Amino acid sequence: MAVAPARAPRMTWRPPEDPLREKQVRFVTAKAERRRYEVGFAEDGALLWGGSPLRPEVAAAMRVLCNAVGEPDDGGIFVMTGRGTIYMADQAAEAAGPYWFHHSSFVAAGPVAAAGILRFRIDRERVYLDEISDFSGHYQPGIRHTRQVLVELLARGVDLAGLWVSGFHFNPPVPADLLLAEPTLFEPATCVPEGAGAAALPTGPGRVAPTSS
Repeated sequence: MAVAPARAPRMTWRPPEDPLREKQVRFVTAKAERRRYEVGFAEDGALLWGGSPLRPEVAAAMRVLCNAVGEPDDGGIFVMTGRGTIYMADQAAEAAGPYWFHHSSFVAAGPVAAAGILRFRIDRERVYLDEISDFSGHYQPGIRHTRQVLVELLARGVDLAGLWVSGFHFNPPVPADLLLAEPTLFEPATCVPEGAGAAALPTGPGRVAPTSS
């Protein structure tokens, strides 16, 4: 899989509710700890998180500190490694402690195959994927990285009907099955929103090291 390397942040981000507070970013280095962030899927496509069904109240409470337009948002931040492992976190809950938690936290700033935000729908007390956003300020994934997530979901037997893709390259959101069937419709030159420019594009293809799982 193509991977998007992390870019070091240029400055410490200060949340508007506490402009004087600065914290370091936490990196997850232990594989055992990463497992509690791992995303899986039940036979009906419902989300598993850390090996257990994602509870509706937990999904509804998940918050992202900053989305593509610089505002807080619903959902969980995620990355996918080159081996297809997907990790997700409640960024607001993680950042309530002594450290920030960003996309780069999951694999200790290593390269990933995709990154962004997962949003949910709840049906009969089960949580399903509703939308995938490609927004990640650290990795700035390209269209091919987001397509890799969809390919991985298909390989796991997840039904993509009703799933939407949004973010930097997909504004307004587009159906996931359209992105898979007609990727040439979403060339970066025509889909990067005004103001994003080349900074929203990946720096180039690569391979994930064996330890990035």
